[in-house]
Amino acid sequence: MRISYTWLKELLGIDCTPGQLADILTRLGMAVDALEHFGAPYDKVVVGEVLDVAKHPQADKLSVCMVNVGAETLQIVCGAPNVAVGQHVPVACIGAKLGGDLVIKKSKLRGVESFGMCCAADELGISGDHEGLLVLGPATPVGTPFESLVHGEDWLFELDTANNRPDLLSHIGVAREIAAYRAVVEQSGKPFALPAIPFVETQEAAAKRVTVSIADRELCPRYAARLVEGIAIGPSPLWMQARLYRLGMRPINNIVDITNYVLLEYGHPLHAFDFACIAGGGIIVRRAHDGEAMTTLDGAERKLDADMLVIADREKAVALAGVMGGANSEVTDRTNAVLIESAYFNGPNIRRTVKRLGLASQASMRFERGVRGVAIEACNRAAQLMHDLAGGTVLKGIVDECHVQPPAKVSFSLSRCKGLLGREVTADEATAVLGALGFGVARAGTGALDVTVAGHRVDVSEWNDLAEDCARVLGYDTIPTVVETHLVESVALAPIERIRREVTSILSGAGLMEACNPSMVSPAQLDAVGLPAAAPERTAAMLANPSSFDQSIMRPLLYPGLVENLRLNIAQGAKSVRLFEVGREYRPVNGDGRTFSERETLGMLLWGDKLGKGWWGDEMAFDIHDGIGVLQLMLRRLGATAKMKPAEARDGFHPGRMASVECAADGAVHTVGWIGELDPRLLRALDAPGRAVVAELDLAGVVKASSALRSYKPLPRYPAATRDVSFVIADEVSHANVLDAVASARASFLERTELFDIYRGEQIGAGKKSVAYRMTYRAPDRTLTDEEIDKAHQAVVRALQEKLSAQVR
Repeated sequence: MRISYTWLKELLGIDCTPGQLADILTRLGMAVDALEHFGAPYDKVVVGEVLDVAKHPQADKLSVCMVNVGAETLQIVCGAPNVAVGQHVPVACIGAKLGGDLVIKKSKLRGVESFGMCCAADELGISGDHEGLLVLGPATPVGTPFESLVHGEDWLFELDTANNRPDLLSHIGVAREIAAYRAVVEQSGKPFALPAIPFVETQEAAAKRVTVSIADRELCPRYAARLVEGIAIGPSPLWMQARLYRLGMRPINNIVDITNYVLLEYGHPLHAFDFACIAGGGIIVRRAHDGEAMTTLDGAERKLDADMLVIADREKAVALAGVMGGANSEVTDRTNAVLIESAYFNGPNIRRTVKRLGLASQASMRFERGVRGVAIEACNRAAQLMHDLAGGTVLKGIVDECHVQPPAKVSFSLSRCKGLLGREVTADEATAVLGALGFGVARAGTGALDVTVAGHRVDVSEWNDLAEDCARVLGYDTIPTVVETHLVESVALAPIERIRREVTSILSGAGLMEACNPSMVSPAQLDAVGLPAAAPERTAAMLANPSSFDQSIMRPLLYPGLVENLRLNIAQGAKSVRLFEVGREYRPVNGDGRTFSERETLGMLLWGDKLGKGWWGDEMAFDIHDGIGVLQLMLRRLGATAKMKPAEARDGFHPGRMASVECAADGAVHTVGWIGELDPRLLRALDAPGRAVVAELDLAGVVKASSALRSYKPLPRYPAATRDVSFVIADEVSHANVLDAVASARASFLERTELFDIYRGEQIGAGKKSVAYRMTYRAPDRTLTDEEIDKAHQAVVRALQEKLSAQVR
């Protein structure tokens, strides 16, 4: 939000420097992101009258003008196409400085001397118009210093304000905060009071000419209107044009400029209708009809739906409520009567309309935040300015259809305030601060206040909001840096939190990086991983009012987000991606689409080079066995007994490269997750060569299978012995089947079983494979003899032959 220093000075009647005001604003919680020095006083710029205009002898597009500037008549060469005899225009005399570095000097243009410059509006920093000279009113006295008409210098604050403080999107809102600080902390000045708005009304009542009806009070709790007749459309005064331009608004005409000026002054959006375009003088606030069309002020035709609110007359929609007016009721050069709208609209509804139509405005930005409190004052201020600057006559009274709830009341406990802030706030201090900010304050016994919330403070609903106001105004630097501490008995972590922390530590130590993806995702992410429309996970929890389509559902799975991370990393040239994420999935219950459960889940993704090319040889890429190894490491560290079993491929995954993760818990074996390789077709779409390993584990199941107690054994003191065995088995027999068969032998002293070779070929036969395993044997208390080792190894071989029909080679 841009705020003018000179405007604040006018409202507050103070003489602070821009730097001093910037410090106060920052202390009050409005960070000053930038302080821009705009222009300089108009020194040696005066009002001149064009006495004569002659064609330049050497240039078709230049004119030689004689201009009376009061003290003398100057010859000035001018290139403006609209210069004419009798015009009163701003003249920069020799020595004047414009636009920072431009200094006006005596010059010769195409052989003709020039002793100054007739100025356009943009050269003076009043607007962006450079189509011709800035022509002043004929009554403006010749020789008048231009600085007396418009201040050339200003400082502009770029403020960072909270989204729940729409009252700070205005000069009066900011001035109220500054005045409260000065009155309470600096003991100078008084709390801010809204300026008086005097103007003359006619005897005819506006209510006889205007009616207001609200069909949906939830979406529009208040609608006020004033009628101003006899206006003359024209340019707004220079001081208003300059102020609007410097604050980022384009001057249009006096009526539109007045509504924009009041918006920046009071912070409440207004709209001016050409009253002749309002059929029957009746305003109806209603929902749009499905498919109803209207053309907005930007010239675009909009298709509306029944969730959108419109302002209509008895025949048609004339404005998109809280967003933009309609072209069919626009103020034009022929307008002579204006209906001023000042209303409250439902913020979430305005936001939905803006998102659906892609149409934002200064008004919608404020209504989305729930601006309240000064609707009547802003309406009256606009009527006053139209009376003073456009010659209008204001009909008596304001037509106000109001269904607003009375101001909220909050009980403010000073002891609770102290507990929150860490410093005592006395009843007198709290009364002074809250009163200066516009709240109603009454004592409610010892140590408590009854506070009536100010109408403009839509952010206040609880006592801690009031405590925050006290802290802001009294100063955060008054809060003691030494806070009272109380020792409390430590509480053991919840099992799920313990596992979460341990998983993060283990996987980070294994070389994976933690990803933190949004819980809200796009349905397109589910498409990207090949999840079919009929999949149960597709019944996702839809957000009623998403900020964008990319965040419109609660994620039913973690791994689509990790696949999106993979895509982004590949786009940045990554050669290896190793990610994990611990977060919540949101799954449907009973498939009804209305009830959902939250599940704490671990997701993992491995892709690319696990070992780059070097002197040791070529690079090695990740495959499913690496992912299984990582999971086994993690589960073993967690004290869980886990097995990987072949499983049917999920949608979007490689058939034959899928396994379920099973853990023993409560005397039974439970499936806690899965691991697999993505379908190569999906990887080609991602431009990802090689294989991508993806896994998901239910952490609640891991908690059941894990053990908080850790057992340790000493390092072995005696040597191990190894025996290799090679055998032929059916191709469908998995590594897990082999391990089960080995375990069934219950061989004494068997410490480890390792697969080190697989062979398929004509010599073995179709449907078979030759595998080689290394068995490691060790006794904890002695060196094993050959006889002991052979006996144990023979038991393993027999188990392989009996369980798997293995042919030992």
